[in-house]
Parts: sequence; C-alpha cells; structure tokens
Amino acid sequence: MSIIATFLLMKKKVEAWWMWLAIDIFSTYMYFVKDAKLYLLLYFISVLLLFWC
Repeated sequence: MSIIATFLLMKKKVEAWWMWLAIDIFSTYMYFVKDAKLYLLLYFISVLLLFWC
C-alpha cells in the first residue's frame, strides 16, 4: 500500500494523502501494540503533520 501511495505522490495525485493517513494510523496502532515507543512517536508525528499541512 505504501508503494501505491508513493507512485500516486509522484504523479501529484491528492488522493495519496488519504492512503498515507491510513498507513500511518495503522502503523501507529501496530507499534503501540508491540510497545515500540520510538517508532510509535515517529508515526504519530507523521499523522499530526498530515493534519497540520
């Protein structure tokens, strides 16, 4: 799914942002469950940046 979102970004498709949001939220949950705090923080910041911009 990340590869598809990357190709959409290369073609400047706005729909790619929704894919990245879904990927980041899912990854944040996965890292929360696995107790990987640094990766959790990284993906949480990524989600915040998606909403900020």
